[in-house]
Amino acid sequence: MTENSRIGWTEHTMNFWAGCHKVSEECKYCYIKRTMGRRRLKPFGGPIRTSEAVWEKPEKWNRSAQANFRRISVFTCSESDFFHEG
Repeated sequence: MTENSRIGWTEHTMNFWAGCHKVSEECKYCYIKRTMGRRRLKPFGGPIRTSEAVWEKPEKWNRSAQANFRRISVFTCSESDFFHEG
């Protein structure tokens, strides 16, 4: 989870869980493998739920955006498969 993301089109990234399972040959091209691998995490070990502190961040961002009369964009599930059955 990242506040003040370096991705040009979004302010923040939010991962409610991270990782997934290999389901096809195309998984070898998955960028999650590279990004999680840099932090020595196992991208295909199944989804791992992030901490409660991470889950509270969107509320903080929303309050801040409302106070400043603006909208923010959040890249959700940048390190997971949103549609994973788990």
